[in-house]
Amino acid sequence: MKNEFFPFYKLGFCCNPFRALTDEEWVEVAVRPPQIQQVLANGYTHLQILGEKGYGKTTLLLSMAAEKRLSGYQVTYEYIPEDGRTFQTSLHSLDYFFLDEAQRLNKSEHKRLLNPAPTTHFVLSTHENLAAMFDADNLPLTTVELGDIGPDHLEAVLNKRLNYFSLSGVTPAPFSEESISYLWHKFGRNIRAAEQYLYEQFQEKVNGSSPS
Repeated sequence: MKNEFFPFYKLGFCCNPFRALTDEEWVEVAVRPPQIQQVLANGYTHLQILGEKGYGKTTLLLSMAAEKRLSGYQVTYEYIPEDGRTFQTSLHSLDYFFLDEAQRLNKSEHKRLLNPAPTTHFVLSTHENLAAMFDADNLPLTTVELGDIGPDHLEAVLNKRLNYFSLSGVTPAPFSEESISYLWHKFGRNIRAAEQYLYEQFQEKVNGSSPS
């Protein structure tokens, strides 16, 4: 029976499993590759995550920032837009600064970021290796290069969402091989786009429309 207050209950979920996430949910839902898990276990001073669009860099930054915030650290996440060349965050009293698309910063912003020697820990996502700017100031930097992801990773990410948001006692059917193949060919490595698409499909389903 349709419930106007909890429309996803009839599908076996407490909400749309592909909606925006809270800090707690980011920590629980993120699928982190082994190389990132190893870095987190060993610790780092500054970290750059290299990878092409859709490899999951933003997801990693958001989940790591959420984890640090929940642990009591002063944390800020900032995304540099395509036409952006500067960052807006004040580093004063900040423990961790998660900067997404850091390769877009201009050289003067590199200097503003690192001079004087920061007490803030930086975690950067970037398409370009920024090790040289850390080396110039003798700052330690750990680099993780995300490998080429495939349909298996997409499947793990999407199914983890389904399982996390399923109602107690409900085991959701995983995405079929055909569904993963369709999503992979439609969106490739752009997992964010696939999740947004699935969000809309779930919304249409509870609203009584037939997903396209």
